[in-house]
Order: sequence, then structure tokens, then C-alpha cells
Amino acid sequence: MTYVDGGAPPVVNHAFTRGDPWLDRGGFDNVTFYYANLSVDDRNASNLGVSVHRGHFVGGVLNWEDIQVFNALNAPNDLYDKEAIATAKDRSGAGYVTVTNFIAVCGFPQAGAGQIEFWRTHDAGASWQGPVVVSPDQTIPNDPNNPNCGSTQILQQSSSPAIGPNGEVYVVWQFGPTFNANLPGGLSTNADIEFARSLDGGLTFSTPVSIASINSMRRNAPVGYNRARINDHPRVAVATSGPNKGRVYVVYYSALAPVAVPPSTQSLTSSQVFVEFSDDQGQTWSPAIALAPAPPATGIKRWWPVVSVEPGGNVDVVYYESQETSIGTTCNRGGRKGPAVSLVNTIWVQSTDGGSTFALPTTVSTATSNWCTTVSNIVPNFGDYIGSFSGGNHLFPVWGDGRNGVPDVFTAPILGAGKSGN
Repeated sequence: MTYVDGGAPPVVNHAFTRGDPWLDRGGFDNVTFYYANLSVDDRNASNLGVSVHRGHFVGGVLNWEDIQVFNALNAPNDLYDKEAIATAKDRSGAGYVTVTNFIAVCGFPQAGAGQIEFWRTHDAGASWQGPVVVSPDQTIPNDPNNPNCGSTQILQQSSSPAIGPNGEVYVVWQFGPTFNANLPGGLSTNADIEFARSLDGGLTFSTPVSIASINSMRRNAPVGYNRARINDHPRVAVATSGPNKGRVYVVYYSALAPVAVPPSTQSLTSSQVFVEFSDDQGQTWSPAIALAPAPPATGIKRWWPVVSVEPGGNVDVVYYESQETSIGTTCNRGGRKGPAVSLVNTIWVQSTDGGSTFALPTTVSTATSNWCTTVSNIVPNFGDYIGSFSGGNHLFPVWGDGRNGVPDVFTAPILGAGKSGN
């Protein structure tokens, strides 16, 4: 398998893509590719919100054909961040984008803690409608003289959508930690994984509910990550065929203990990855299932799991795992200087019984990346995501890899029967 660098997506109507990329396939023909991204004006770098390119493969080359752009209704006082896209595979032309909106509060632009919003298309991306507020900003009023202001805020970020076999729309995101000056370090150590659904094509959503309470990883980033914070990204997928058709899967991760260290301190607290599933469109959920053997209290971090479901029903999860350990060198990343380094691999686990049990983890990457010695002037040095999707009887994970001394993109096609190669 070989790849050719196609360069950046074309600038159309001055919309220049700048980050948080997501890719999916759908449309009326089910072979239209959609590339969602945050976008700025190439003339003055002003924020344009979310851009969605559409394109097709022609003669083995992906040709981007057009672009649609949509923004927060109160921009630039509101700011869009962390968009994600899901498009239907049933040739209905449905597609959905979720996004965080940092709204203006207390008279200050972009001062909110994150509001989860939703945009939809039912004409294969020719037009987009929205936004619908899935979960409003959580700035809690506590000033009697100004009920619109508050010094307590609950972060909402990292939303992810998925589409069910009958057009159901599911959204998950992180809810927390809480920011308050009276808390140690101004930040709580807890967060929740929130869930909401729409059964009318994204016109309305259910009241958000928590499906898991976690110890936030915000101050427990891998020591080789060159940003002092990290988001608690959950991900969601749905079985659209197979024996468990309609089953909704959510994966997430949690530190083994609360982490409240200053952002300048190396935290070695371990973390674990989990999955839960629902057979009634998210009304009830299975107990949390750990996706790997229990780690020690410190020294092993597992994070950013991505879940997908093969057409036959096998469930695949890919995630990062880091050995946070000393090898006789010093790591100085994200303001955290100390003896530990992050030795990172990409791991895969699979369930052949609908998520009830999972096989032992398999290492997908064929070389370990030392995130402390990988050279990058980009923040964050390994991005904010990894990716994985199922097609046919194969799984296609994609991750950031530092084996060549700089962050590169790697993939390793995996047979659904359980064999891998790269």
C-alpha cells in the first residue's frame, strides 16, 4: 500500500483550512468524500467557522469539487472549535457536523466554557442547516448583580457524532472539568462523558445524560506531549448491520486517580480505556468494560480510543499506549521537565461478540515513538486525534508516529479476522 501526498485542500472562496480535520464518505452515491475542518479567510486570517469540502476519486486521484462554510450565529464574538462529521451510507444524502462554540459571556467575546452545537445536511452537502444547540454553555450564574455572569464554568468539548441504521443521530462529548478560582489550581479533577440523541434527523435532541464519570486527563497528559493540557475525547460508533444491528458503542478513558498537579509537573498517573454499549438508543447502558489489562497505578497511559464496527458486527478499538518511564534522559515538553519520557505505541483490541468481551491488545505500530525526542514546532506535537474506520473485512487505523524523528502519519491495514500488517 502506497500513498501520494496530495497537498492541502484547495482554497475556495478564500476559505483556508486550518485544523481539526475529519473525513467521512457518503452522499447520494455513497462515494462522495467529505472533509470537515476549521477554516479562516486566507486574506486576513479571520475565522470563518467550519468548512466542508466535497470530492470524488477520479482515475485514482481525489478531486475536491466544492466547499460549504458555516459559522456561529454570533461570530466573531462566538468561536467554533473541534468540529466532527458523520455522513450516512444509505444514499440518503444525510450528514451531520457537531462543533464546540465558545460563546460570548459577561460581555467578553469567546469567554464561554463550550456549547455543543449541531449542523445538518439532507442534500448530500449542497447546503447546511443549523445550528441546533445540543448542550448549552455551562457558565453558572453566581453574581447577584449580573445574572448572566459567573466564575464557575464547566468545560464542554470534543463532541463526536454517529448515525444509526434507521437515521438515528447520536452525539457524545466531554462534560468537565469545572473551572473555579476556589478549586485547587482553579480546576476540578473530574469530568463526565455526556450523550444525547436525535430521532428526527437532527431537528431536536434529547436532554443530555451522563453515561460515565471519569478522572479527567486534562492535567495528566503524556509527559512527551508538548501541551500542558489534554482533552478527554470520547468517540461513538453504531452497528448498522450484523447480529447487534443498532447497538451504540461509546469509548472513553479515565485516569486511575484524580490528578491535580500543576501543569508544570510531570504526572505519571496511569489511565485506562473503556467501552460501554446500548441496545435501546442510549436509554440504558452496559457496565463499563476495560479494554486492556489493569495498568499499575503509575507509568502506563492509555488514551484517545477510537471505535468502529465492521459490517459483520466485529467491534474494533484503536488507542495510544505510553510507557511513562525513565531511560536516563530528561524530557522537557509543555513546560513539564523531568526524568520520565513517553514511549508510545498504537494498540488494537477487537470483540467478536458484540462488545461483551475483547481479545488481548495487539500492538499495531511496528516501532515505538519517543514523544520527547520527536522534533516538532507544532503545538500539540502529535495533534489531538487518531483515527480508525472499518471497510469490507478490514480495519484502517491512522495515527501520529515519531519513528523517523518527526511526527508522521502512519497506517496499518488490519484484517477483520484478526491479522495485521503494515
